[in-house]
Amino acid sequence: MVETAPGVFKSVPLNVSGVTFSPTVSSITAFLAFDPLFVTNIAANGKVRITLLGEQPYEWSATSTDGKNYIAGNRYTGTVTGGWTGKELINPLSFVAEYNVNPAGNGFVTDLTACDVSGYFTWDNTGTINISGYHLPSMEEWYGIVPEHGTYVTYVDFQNEGSHYGISENVMVQGETINMTSDYRNTGSNKNPAPSYALRYKGTDMVSAWKYELFHYNTNTCHMKITSRNVAPSETIGNIADETFWTTGNENDIVRCFPASGYYFHNISYRGARGYFRSTTTTEHSSNPSSSALYMYFDYYYSTPSHSSYKATRTSVRLFANPD
Repeated sequence: MVETAPGVFKSVPLNVSGVTFSPTVSSITAFLAFDPLFVTNIAANGKVRITLLGEQPYEWSATSTDGKNYIAGNRYTGTVTGGWTGKELINPLSFVAEYNVNPAGNGFVTDLTACDVSGYFTWDNTGTINISGYHLPSMEEWYGIVPEHGTYVTYVDFQNEGSHYGISENVMVQGETINMTSDYRNTGSNKNPAPSYALRYKGTDMVSAWKYELFHYNTNTCHMKITSRNVAPSETIGNIADETFWTTGNENDIVRCFPASGYYFHNISYRGARGYFRSTTTTEHSSNPSSSALYMYFDYYYSTPSHSSYKATRTSVRLFANPD
């Protein structure tokens, strides 16, 4: 991974397989081919990071003081020796708070799935929420959890079967802009709603399997459950979409539940059927360009960010952990 501009990170997978480990040799030579239209340089004072994932993850990082410009057709070499450190695998879902914000805005509720205990906040009133270590996420941060919809397609769809491969996504995790690709597979139909599956963060050191489910529709415990698990870069969406994948090896799964608390505008609507979660991102509305904001949304059919509503509408709030 290299930092091509301040805060902009590009990456390419090593995809090394079939390695024979030697009792005497401890070095490996890897050749990376960057697309010169995608990665043209390392910025001055930009970060460079190499991550090796095995039984334990290890990372080497450095800063390119003078920067480096890449020219198509040239080969660049470098030696990486000392400075390797063990690191904890990062899963983006782990940065999402486990519970919604309470009505007072000074803490979290204590029920994961109840639809009638969370606070409802207008966009302006989210500024009164004061919980140390957390912040209201932007839409780019929500995209890292629930994918933005494509043209005439929703990638998390509980009622329409289909597969989508190599979807390019730009998200934000802990203040860093991440460029990645993802594969999605939807397995449900309108007669038999079913989970949606994803292999996300391909091309980064956060490659992970994702499962999106909807439970208890039209009840006071209706909620969307998201489960995520770090996986090897060689994992496939076909394996992930097989339910047996999720029945073993789940000791380190990250799980978050999002209650369908509806929204409040004069009165409560769609409680037990739809979920609305605030973001900091505003959007233009034809009648009043400064009156609307985007939020993460789900219902019986699908889930997607980028829905908009008036700032005066009150919705649930789920916070994200501040960057370290």
